[in-house]
Amino acid sequence: MPVVNSSAKLHILLACFPAFGHTIPLLELAKKLSRHNRVTFAVSAANIAKLRALGVVDDDAIELVGIEDGVEEEFDNPADLGTLDRILAGVLPATETFLSALPARHESTAERSALGQTGVTYPVDVVIVDMFLGKPVAVCHARGIPFYIFNPSNAMFLQHTFPLTVDSPTVPLEQAEIFILLPPSGQPMRTPFSHHAKSLFLPIRSNYHLAKGILINTVQCLEEDGLREIPKEPSMAGVSVFCVGPLISVNKTTKSNVEVEGRVKDWLDRQTDGSVVFLSFGTIATPKPEEIKRIGQALLVLGQPFIWSLRTQHHQFLPEELVTKTQSGSVEDDRHLITPWTPQKLVLAYSAVAVFVSHCGWNSTLEAVASGKATVAWPMFADQLHNALLTVQWGTGVLIPETGVHCPRVVPVEEIVAAIAEVGGWKDEKGTVQQQQSSMLSRYQVAAKAWAAQIAAAWKPGGTSSTEFDRFLEELH
Repeated sequence: MPVVNSSAKLHILLACFPAFGHTIPLLELAKKLSRHNRVTFAVSAANIAKLRALGVVDDDAIELVGIEDGVEEEFDNPADLGTLDRILAGVLPATETFLSALPARHESTAERSALGQTGVTYPVDVVIVDMFLGKPVAVCHARGIPFYIFNPSNAMFLQHTFPLTVDSPTVPLEQAEIFILLPPSGQPMRTPFSHHAKSLFLPIRSNYHLAKGILINTVQCLEEDGLREIPKEPSMAGVSVFCVGPLISVNKTTKSNVEVEGRVKDWLDRQTDGSVVFLSFGTIATPKPEEIKRIGQALLVLGQPFIWSLRTQHHQFLPEELVTKTQSGSVEDDRHLITPWTPQKLVLAYSAVAVFVSHCGWNSTLEAVASGKATVAWPMFADQLHNALLTVQWGTGVLIPETGVHCPRVVPVEEIVAAIAEVGGWKDEKGTVQQQQSSMLSRYQVAAKAWAAQIAAAWKPGGTSSTEFDRFLEELH
């Protein structure tokens, strides 16, 4: 990476949408930028203490600033649009007010003194905002402050907004697709946007052309087809695109999770290589109660050791054999570990883990492929079906079809067993499930390890993400 002379350091402000899946990758970008520049990270004021408690911010390298948006609640239910509406109603106008009052490098001292208070004392050269803040960031353009948009998800998430116009029809929420999928090239969206989606994404889409560039949390080799399509969009003319992923957090043990991490490590250390099933459906959505029971039954039938990140309030839906083992909000014995939270990146790094059963949120998808872990995909909403289909395309995973927060189907035990056994290589030549590890890797595991090598190379000198990041730094300066 280029060495930036200290006298030429820029002050870069990054503004984040208050959702964990958005915060972590943008914060990782902030850490990379802080090696060369002065960096301020702005997020909902209520989230400042949470970030410090997680130990994910180095206060010596990054200055945290709170945006007084009045947002206290978490967006933890994709079906609860009331919560999302309340969050947006607080975040969007507060972010616009915040950006309107930022001290800018090119303004005079008198002009800066006339601005409101933001908590940012040092003049700002460049702003990077989360994609969900693409509406209020237009104020930066009006003030002459260059800005970039950060997409924490895949390339498709950016592309799916391209067809939106003021005249785009909408449908009631109950008629809208729960999953975001691109139609074939040149075709309209399969189902029109809901009113909620249009009201969120149209202002964002309308400001792409004002941005200096867009940064995407992806790796070129993972989404070559989609990335080739982005420059063809007229609104992207003159807008630089940088693939700077995967932006994955480094595990840090904090006082609040040291006990859990210790238990997880001790448990995994006792397991045989290539024997464990790891299950996590993210921080927002969870399978239906009956499916939680069937997943538990499938795991017991399969007979492999498993670790499952499952919030305590859902433990009541587990099979009776597992419920009776629950103590202090967890289930633990030599073969089973169910806990409300797990250090996902740490778990995926273990050689004992053979299969990852995942909702396929983009962060989890990147962590799985970067760790060389094969996946059983159980998507729940938004871009997760697209991500699941990518794992199938890469050869690293199997998709369980017809899942999701609004899908009436309850996945049968037999289907769950078959999918996990397929990916884990726990079937004999006749397709019969074996209750022991195989000495041979499955084709999904072989593919996952090959992709992991490519991802690791991306951030090495001369790698695609390293080169893209260098190009971004050069454009900044």
